[in-house]
Amino acid sequence: MSKNIVQQRYGRDRLRSRDRILAISIAAVALASFLVWAVIVSIDNANQITHRDIAYEVIDEYSTNVTFEVSRNPGQEVSCDVTVLNQSFAIVGFLTVDVAASNSRSTVISSSIRTTELGVSGLVDGCR
Repeated sequence: MSKNIVQQRYGRDRLRSRDRILAISIAAVALASFLVWAVIVSIDNANQITHRDIAYEVIDEYSTNVTFEVSRNPGQEVSCDVTVLNQSFAIVGFLTVDVAASNSRSTVISSSIRTTELGVSGLVDGCR
């Protein structure tokens, strides 16, 4: 098979210089855009407030202790909503806990929540 027949059937076998430069330019713009997006997402995630439930202890029918950890930027005040649930997953106790600013990123808090009936679990609903 001659080279001429292959070129007629499939087109030119090499990209022209102009096409190659265009492809490299598009790839470079796409890579730069991805890197900018990755930096923005990383900075945004570093500033988020996170919480982690550590433990709960049902004291009696009318109170439950909930222990949790809050991670945030040092010096930032945070408010967390703590709930106690009964066996039917209904909220039987609720408290907004204010976490004072500190120099450390993470703080462990233990709070006593009053309940209307016996609770079976305690957890943090969210922090802001």
